[in-house]
Amino acid sequence: MDKQAVKNAITEMVNSMYRIQSEKDLQKAIVQRMKDEQGMEREDVKEFKAMAKFAYKMDLATKKAELEAIEAKMAEYGIED
Repeated sequence: MDKQAVKNAITEMVNSMYRIQSEKDLQKAIVQRMKDEQGMEREDVKEFKAMAKFAYKMDLATKKAELEAIEAKMAEYGIED
């Protein structure tokens, strides 16, 4: 086993974990801001998070459909991976 490759992969994973934690912290800060600025209560926050999650999933579905259309067009021209 290549020790340097394993060490590099661990460093890469740790950096990824930091980025994930930073995004979670940002999401918490956004929710706190909505509580402070908009007076959101517990139920409001729950609904806010649900709306954000729904919007995220809709955006992903839209992007997936767009990519599938591009992939089909590329296949028409014989451009494939």
